[in-house]
Amino acid sequence: MSNDATLKLVEQSEIDVELCHEDAGFLEQLKFSVVPCSLSDKGQGLFRVNPQQWVGHFRLPSETIVTIKPKIPSANVLRMLAYAFLRWHEPVFRPEEVRYDTDFFLFEPLVWLFNDLVAARARRGLVQDYIRHEENLSLIRGRLLLLEHIGRNVGYPSRAYCRFFENTVDIPDNQIIRRTLKLLLSNGGWTRNTEHTLIANFHQFEGVSDLHSRSVHF
Repeated sequence: MSNDATLKLVEQSEIDVELCHEDAGFLEQLKFSVVPCSLSDKGQGLFRVNPQQWVGHFRLPSETIVTIKPKIPSANVLRMLAYAFLRWHEPVFRPEEVRYDTDFFLFEPLVWLFNDLVAARARRGLVQDYIRHEENLSLIRGRLLLLEHIGRNVGYPSRAYCRFFENTVDIPDNQIIRRTLKLLLSNGGWTRNTEHTLIANFHQFEGVSDLHSRSVHF
């Protein structure tokens, strides 16, 4: 296969693909099922490849990228995790009716767990960090940046261009949690107790700025 090629596999599924012998040997070392169908003298051959239970992506010796998709859709995996969570935490079974949308990616038991973790963080106090600021101020704060000050404040003796550090909870870590809480509340469909807990947790992040959804990377 060419250096810019991509070999697309699916978990527990066979596919016939042309590989060089080095790549085929590499896949065998990873415990893939690699069965030769036809071989040639040019270092290439047709192989029947099954990645078994593995998923993910990596690079072969020939620089070909291999991608292996799960056989089960991601939403189904989360659904099974939700049911498993309920089985291992039986006290969290609740009498309220839960509306499970078949196309909904997040399910209520996972939201319960997220709520519990966020509430525990809020009880300990939100994580803080020092954020650097550079601003034109009326009083010197922190360090005066002389070159920037001269360039910006010629003729303005009452201004000072400074760099300072502020200890704050308005950090990316907390902004992502606040954004997640807001998105969960906007989706709706939760039981009353879950919704009230989401609202209570959201109020704990009032000192955190709202992060635009396009700024969140998963």
